[in-house]
Amino acid sequence: MDSERSLFRIVAILLVIIAIRKAQRFRFIALNMYFLRKRRQHDLISALLTRGIRRIRCTHLRRRRAAWVYPRPQGWFEEMYQNPVFSTLWKNDFRVTKETFDYICQLAVALNKCVAIALWRMGTGNLYRTTRITFGQGKSTAKFNKILSKSRVIVERAFRKLKCHWRCLLKPLEEKTPKVPHTILTC
Repeated sequence: MDSERSLFRIVAILLVIIAIRKAQRFRFIALNMYFLRKRRQHDLISALLTRGIRRIRCTHLRRRRAAWVYPRPQGWFEEMYQNPVFSTLWKNDFRVTKETFDYICQLAVALNKCVAIALWRMGTGNLYRTTRITFGQGKSTAKFNKILSKSRVIVERAFRKLKCHWRCLLKPLEEKTPKVPHTILTC
C-alpha cells in the first residue's frame, strides 16, 4: 500500500515536472519569437529610414522621367518599312509586298482586345456567339476560338484517361516531342 502511494507520488511529481518543463519551453519559444519579430521590425524601420534619407538627399540630383521606357533607336525595320526606296528589298526579304504585309497586320486582333475577350468569356461564361457580337469579332475568329477550345478539351480529357490507366504519364515526360506518341503507344 505504501509502495503504491509512493509510486503514485513519484509519477505525479514527474508529470508536474514535465508540465513545468513544457511550459518553460513554450515560454522560451514565445519569447524568442517575440524578440525575433521586434528585431525584424527594428531592421525594417532602420532600412526604411536610411533609404528615405538617401532619397531626400538625391531627389534634387535626379531628373524626372518622362516615360516608363527609354527611347531606343528602332533600327533597320522602321527604315525599310517607311522608305519607299527599299520596296524591292522588302519583297526579296519578306517574300510579300508591303500592301500584303499591311493587309495581314490589319487582320490580326489587337492584344488588348484578345485579353479583354478572354477575360470577358471566362468572367461571364457567355457563349462564343454573344461574345463575338459584343466585341465585334468576325464569325471565323469566333469559330476558330470555339474549335480550338473544343480540341484542347478533348486532348486534356484523353490525357486524363491515360493518366488513370498508366502510371508513367503521372510524371513529366522526358522524351522529345516527336517521341511522345510512341511512348504513349508503348504504355
